Amino acid sequence: MNEIEFQTLVRELTALPRETEWVEFKHNKATPEEIGEYISALSNSATLHGKPCAYILWGVEDGTRRIIGTTFRPHLKKVGNEELENWLLTLLEPSLLMSIHEGELDGHCLVLAVTRRSSTTTRRRSGNFGGCWLGIKESSYPLASKIISEAIGAGLIRLHSGTRRDANYVPFWA
Repeated sequence: MNEIEFQTLVRELTALPRETEWVEFKHNKATPEEIGEYISALSNSATLHGKPCAYILWGVEDGTRRIIGTTFRPHLKKVGNEELENWLLTLLEPSLLMSIHEGELDGHCLVLAVTRRSSTTTRRRSGNFGGCWLGIKESSYPLASKIISEAIGAGLIRLHSGTRRDANYVPFWA
């Protein structure tokens, strides 16, 4: 992604009326486990909503979508001896087409993680952010049962039992 594509996409995302199930805004918060959970949830949500990609955009104020910049530098972040992006890619199943881009807009540093939607439910392969994640925004709580039922019907979520502890589905309340 070149600089113009980066800036154009950032402007498109911040022009949305609010975060969605496939777009998340962050300022600096970026623990590797949380990023893995978000990527899994957003990718699954993009699949359910028929969107080609999901996005996490650092450097944007959540409620206002105002560009404020970030100190997060993913290409300098390591988990053990492994680069963050590689670590994330090895722990998500199925393997996702994901990329993390750093750029500037209006003098502010921004980071954009772009994840292609998955044809099946994204979940952890191993590691610390375990389970299968699905993004459901607070404003969509009334629709959560419908979304989950559709996902089960589409084969994206498979429940092993009636208890959440034993289920292959664990909700992610963003």
